[in-house]
Amino acid sequence: SPDDPRLYTGLTSFRLKGQTSAEANAALQKRLMNDYGIFTVYRSGVANGSCIRVTPGLENSEEDCVQLLDAIRDIVA
Repeated sequence: SPDDPRLYTGLTSFRLKGQTSAEANAALQKRLMNDYGIFTVYRSGVANGSCIRVTPGLENSEEDCVQLLDAIRDIVA
């Protein structure tokens, strides 16, 4: 993503165990933004329930990835 060989990014998604409803993932997306300043998008209509999409780009640092990991760990604790 995208098809242009000059451009590239990564895409991934996740869901917390047992959190497959659109409502749960919409709330998680809002919490990541409001409490941690992390931009994500919740997606519904995907196989096995809704999820959170994360799209890191070239401008994201290793520290940004660690911030997301720390936020997820904090939320599930």
